[in-house]
Amino acid sequence: MQEFAIQQRISKYKQNKLSVLNDNIQHCPAGLCPAGLDIGLINKYYDLAQAGDGLAIEHYRTLEKNASDCISCGHCDRRCPFSVRQSGRMQEIRAFMEGLR
Repeated sequence: MQEFAIQQRISKYKQNKLSVLNDNIQHCPAGLCPAGLDIGLINKYYDLAQAGDGLAIEHYRTLEKNASDCISCGHCDRRCPFSVRQSGRMQEIRAFMEGLR
């Protein structure tokens, strides 16, 4: 019984840690993208879309530039204080959003 409680606490900690990371990614402090992408907003819409938010998908589709416009230059990768490889994440987001059509 005690082991189950410990596993629950570990699971909750991991979920909270991931949630904090996603919140931080959505408020990207890495600076301006050379291709003009709003990395934080793209990440925000992606996270919401994964949770089933249809409005976020529509907002993503109305962005002037989205993940498919990423040139994979690595500018954001080198500057992300959370060590997230944003260029790879943009490819992941592009594939997810294109799969919804």
